[in-house]
Amino acid sequence: QMLEGLRQSEEAYVRTAAERILNQLDALDRVDVLQRLVDAYRERLGRNPASWIEMASARAIPGVPVDPFGVPFDYDPATGRVALSPASPLMPLPPTLQPK
Repeated sequence: QMLEGLRQSEEAYVRTAAERILNQLDALDRVDVLQRLVDAYRERLGRNPASWIEMASARAIPGVPVDPFGVPFDYDPATGRVALSPASPLMPLPPTLQPK
């Protein structure tokens, strides 16, 4: 709620910073949801999906998932891990938001 309030600030730099953090949090929430979908796919088939396209073809997701700026999320089929793309304008994440 505090960040939502900062979006209404009279100071442009405060609004911009709040918007960036809210977009980062949204992207990380999407990573969590996508990770659960990848994990469920692996449980069902006994292997990691080869790609987002495979998951979309199987109707496990509606299409290639993208962050709030339209950059596709990274997916590593060898490990089954989902991550925010290093190419995303949301990177770098602040230390407090970086995955552990």
